[in-house]
Amino acid sequence: MVEPQGRLGTREELQLSLPPHPDPAGTGPTLFGDDGLSTEPRIVSPRATPHHLENPSLPSIESPHRLASPRIASQTPASPPYRDDREDNSVAPDKKWTACAIINGREYARGQGSKKGRARDAAAVKVYNILGEDSITQLEEWIARFGWCLDWQNLPSALSPAALVWTATVLVNGIPYGSGNSTFYSCAQEEAAKQALDRLNSEFIEI
Repeated sequence: MVEPQGRLGTREELQLSLPPHPDPAGTGPTLFGDDGLSTEPRIVSPRATPHHLENPSLPSIESPHRLASPRIASQTPASPPYRDDREDNSVAPDKKWTACAIINGREYARGQGSKKGRARDAAAVKVYNILGEDSITQLEEWIARFGWCLDWQNLPSALSPAALVWTATVLVNGIPYGSGNSTFYSCAQEEAAKQALDRLNSEFIEI
């Protein structure tokens, strides 16, 4: 019979021959208990995997009060646009601005635009054209040269006040020589003065 080589040793000798304890604090799993006997390792929860993060097993909670999706209200100017009161709303929408050019207390022209600056630019262009060729001033000089009498008849038309149109008629010695219609008083006079100048220039030769 063959005898085993060496001996197994006692329990204390076996415990001393094992490598050092991997967890000196004693918080992780261990192979030996306090009495040195083998015990089952502690159960440690596994770390969360990407699969668990993507598919969390949480109950779906729906709020009892659902908020309706907000609607953006159409933005309108904070103050009402500048609009001639004598113009019809259908002709001049609320989104248009009206600028009036007044020189020495006299209304020369008005301009409209989607912005205040554009409305003022339109009025400035009309004023430039009027000052460059002021038919009323030329007519007054023409009449004064011959000593004639100049008179004006400015009558509003029989339309509603919302769409008022002015009619200007120029009289030379009581005879109508020109007439103009416009929603603006000064523009009606300007148109009548141009007609009167054209007629006077065609009838008389200036000396």
